This record gives sequence, structure tokens and C-alpha cells, in this order.
Amino acid sequence: MASPFGESGWTEAAKANGLFLNRGVGGGAVAPGGGADPYNLPTYMASEGETAETFNRLVDDARSDGEWLTLLFHSITPTNQEWYAPIDIGEITANVEHAKSYDDVWIDTVANVGAYWRASRSSSPRRPRNRRTRQSGSGSSPRRSLRASTCG
Repeated sequence: MASPFGESGWTEAAKANGLFLNRGVGGGAVAPGGGADPYNLPTYMASEGETAETFNRLVDDARSDGEWLTLLFHSITPTNQEWYAPIDIGEITANVEHAKSYDDVWIDTVANVGAYWRASRSSSPRRPRNRRTRQSGSGSSPRRSLRASTCG
């Protein structure tokens, strides 16, 4: 879920409706063993005209810190539906290509990465039976294996 207008008061609504994540709008990243609130996940909200240089720096920082980074783009240009903080598609694509250039960066949906993160926070520290890693898009999952299912 994405809280309307970035308001932080949607935790109970998200829980009551069976959602397991809610994206916030405050900057930052999620550390694997950190105390991030799954119902107010830190997210970098792009500002109008930002470039791949900014997004690449954020990816590099998150990668070096071993964190999960969520980027939020409201309007992707060119479009005739430009309504807030437009970012050119070329800048976003360049950032994705930059992230894909690393063999240890996992690029996926908030739901898929979030399911992995939530499951890893709630599981007891046991050695996984199956050490296969799941391929997602052109990136791969983190080196640790943990099976989590989502629906909806």
C-alpha cells in the first residue's frame, strides 16, 4: 500500500485489510536486521528534474551499507499526464542499468523484496534446506535463501 499523500496514519488500515507493507515517503533505506516499520517503509521520493547521478549515488550507498532502497517516481516523462515531480524515463532507465551492473543487487517489486524481508525478520535462525536462489528479472535474490509466499 502507498499511504495517500504520504500520511503516516494508515498503519491500522493497512493491517486491518491484510496488507503486509505500506510505503511511506520519508527518505532512508531498510537494513536487513534493522527496526524499520513495515507500515511506514522509508522511501526516497524523487524531486522534479533529478538525474541518474542522484539515483546511482543512492543505489551505491544502499549497496555499500547492505540495505534495501525504495525509489518513488510520481510522473515519468515524457507523458501528457504530468502531475507531480516529473523525472525523465532516460534517467530512470540509466539508474536501473547502473544497478543491474552489479551482480549482488536485487531489483524487484516492493512486494517481492518486502515479502523476503518480512519473512526473514519473523523466522528463527535455521539453516535453509534448499539453497537455490530465485531469479527475479535480470537481478538475483540475496545470497541467503528463504522461501516466502504472497498472494493478492
